[in-house]
Amino acid sequence: MEIEEKIVSALEKLTQVNRILLWDVSKRENLSPIQIQFLLYISRHKEESSTIGKLAEEFGLTPATVSEAVNSLEEKGLLLRKQSKKDGRVFALTLTFAGKEAVKKIANWSDALKKHIEKLPLQGKEVTLKFLLDLIKSLYESGVISVARLCFTCANFVMDARPESSKPYYCKLTNMAFSNSEVNVDCSGFVPKKKKEG
Repeated sequence: MEIEEKIVSALEKLTQVNRILLWDVSKRENLSPIQIQFLLYISRHKEESSTIGKLAEEFGLTPATVSEAVNSLEEKGLLLRKQSKKDGRVFALTLTFAGKEAVKKIANWSDALKKHIEKLPLQGKEVTLKFLLDLIKSLYESGVISVARLCFTCANFVMDARPESSKPYYCKLTNMAFSNSEVNVDCSGFVPKKKKEG
């Protein structure tokens, strides 16, 4: 088995772990895994990023599939649709008080996995994080995934601002240098970098 195939198999195993952990919370809280992911996403993003269209884009789903899950969350009293002041046809999704309470219960769904990661050496974690971020960037640039809200795909990101430093990267938005372990994977100030042609 080639190393690339082994990496794909390892990523699939980790995907299964994530699926199992999400399903455990799903059964306990009477929410589907995608509903859990929507609630967590909405809790972490601004209103303009929390619309049916943005959720569809972010999760690679059709607007109809997103609407169905959102309708269910509304019926459960966890979400509200709020009409946009900029565009009356657009509705931002916001958490109700019950929605915020639900997020507190589900926010730790991945703690079991994090506990195992915490035990591993820091250097290995930093190398792994860089590898995974490079992989996501490559998938994004080739069009396999449509959204990758991470530093490497952001217009504010400068790759080798300080190449000899332990903090070689630079963010034009925050005016800060940072290291591999400080790279953001879901930044609220993210501005998509234009993809290279071809």
